[in-house]
Amino acid sequence: TGADIASSVDETGSSDLGGDWELETSTGEVESDVVIGDLAQQNWQGLLAPNEAPTFGTIGDGIVTTAIGSGNDRGYSVTVQSDGKILVAGYSDNGTDNDFTLVRYNANGSLDTTFDGDGIVTTDFGSGNDNARSVTVQSDGKILMAGYSDNGGDNDIIVVRYNTDGSLDTSFGSNGVVTTSVQANTNDIASAIAVQNDGKIVVAGGSQGAGTWDLVLLRYTSNGTLDTTFNGDGIVRQDVIGTWDGVNGLAVQSDGKIVASGGYAQSFGVNRNFITLRYNPDGSLDTTFSGDGWVGTEFSTNHDTANGTVLQPDGKILAVGYNHNGSDYEFALTRYNADGSLDTSFDGDGMLTTDLGSGNDQGRSVTVQSDGKILVAGESNNGTDNDFTLVRYNADGSLDTTFDTVSTLNGTPAFTEGGAAVVLDADVDVSDVELDALDNYDGASLTLIRNGGAN
Repeated sequence: TGADIASSVDETGSSDLGGDWELETSTGEVESDVVIGDLAQQNWQGLLAPNEAPTFGTIGDGIVTTAIGSGNDRGYSVTVQSDGKILVAGYSDNGTDNDFTLVRYNANGSLDTTFDGDGIVTTDFGSGNDNARSVTVQSDGKILMAGYSDNGGDNDIIVVRYNTDGSLDTSFGSNGVVTTSVQANTNDIASAIAVQNDGKIVVAGGSQGAGTWDLVLLRYTSNGTLDTTFNGDGIVRQDVIGTWDGVNGLAVQSDGKIVASGGYAQSFGVNRNFITLRYNPDGSLDTTFSGDGWVGTEFSTNHDTANGTVLQPDGKILAVGYNHNGSDYEFALTRYNADGSLDTSFDGDGMLTTDLGSGNDQGRSVTVQSDGKILVAGESNNGTDNDFTLVRYNADGSLDTTFDTVSTLNGTPAFTEGGAAVVLDADVDVSDVELDALDNYDGASLTLIRNGGAN
């Protein structure tokens, strides 16, 4: 053909496949066509094949850390978009105070630069601290965050809506922001946010009054105005029992009823208990739930508080948090039937605790897998500081002993691509962490080479 070419006189690629990474070159004219036969294709196949297996994190270790501000940055809430991109909400320190912060990652853990240019959005509402606590995504892809902001005298509830590109949605509230003071001169905070099937937005948290702390629920229309069909003014302020009531977890049933979980106490400083409430769509307590619309659960005579809640597909309700066992805090998890009674098929009495060590352990969030197994995320103290902790339970409340099992790679916890060979046990289970998380092995391939031994 007369074309100049570059070529190699031996195989170029992985040494495991007989190649090296030195490309010898020469130039000249092609005198005749060369047909690469089937055998040659098989011998060369895979030497330069791309690695199509996904990885998470820049060094493929499954962990991503993102420094945002000049001080402490904290993520409080995470959700996954329908396209697999990951949203994390919290706050970052701007050097003076905290700002609402929203970060979007691609499925592989890299920052999504289509989101506000660098994958990070910070929103400053004033001269005080602004803390986001919860994030969710609407069906149209717009992003909602809820938290609170210091107005200079006390805290107000803040709800923000962003467009899919990270810009503020000016069709929502005032330039994308809704500020709500439940009661004048009180500290009001939002801890959770959810979207109903009709597009209305539910926010849960707490409001501090004169010597009391009450739980609050607010419902907004899709444009950010308070929904007056919800308790008359869009706000429910509930003094359930005693002087301290608060909500940290929120879920909306398919029938529009609202489930909220948190804690209550007779007075400040005394022992708290789990509380789970269910409201009708109009904001009234649902008296078909435990007779009066709420149920309190006491794990011990010490502090118990729920931090998160989730609905199972069968209508049962899980609430997770912590219990003080007399020495330290431990994971606490309870499951209720749809009528508010404790589900005795769950660990015998509907309640369980898991003590992970000699320090404080707290469950922060709970979700249910498609197979019914239950995942609880939180923190545990290792004697010096706190570590991320993930626990999986079977549907009956027993610990799932197949979770974090001992490796079958002769004690090697993972195989590194391009690393040394790994000898497999007779009962090896070969899997890929990232593909398992995606629950999708489409397009993946596995190659095993055996040297010697019976056929």
